Amino acid sequence: MDEFAECLANVVRALSLDVAAETESDEREVSVSRVRTAVRNACRQGLKVSGESFDALVRAAVHNPGPSFNRVFLKPARNALERGRVQVAPPLRWPRCAVTE
Repeated sequence: MDEFAECLANVVRALSLDVAAETESDEREVSVSRVRTAVRNACRQGLKVSGESFDALVRAAVHNPGPSFNRVFLKPARNALERGRVQVAPPLRWPRCAVTE
């Protein structure tokens, strides 16, 4: 099992998603699509994300080979953060990079 498939399995387990089991004839894209659809549907139904679920969602986004679909995993993770914690956090200080010509 590759790393992204393992991440998807963790998302399904952590969020208790009802995802149809893979069959031998399923292509990988079909399985990934089922998990993405299940996450979207759970969000529409008011998904509550725990700490374990947050970690699973972020890991799935990081290991997702299709970066245009990262938002499916990141949006519920981001929404799970307490708004107050995010607003009170000090701003990040990024080191300035020198531009050379």
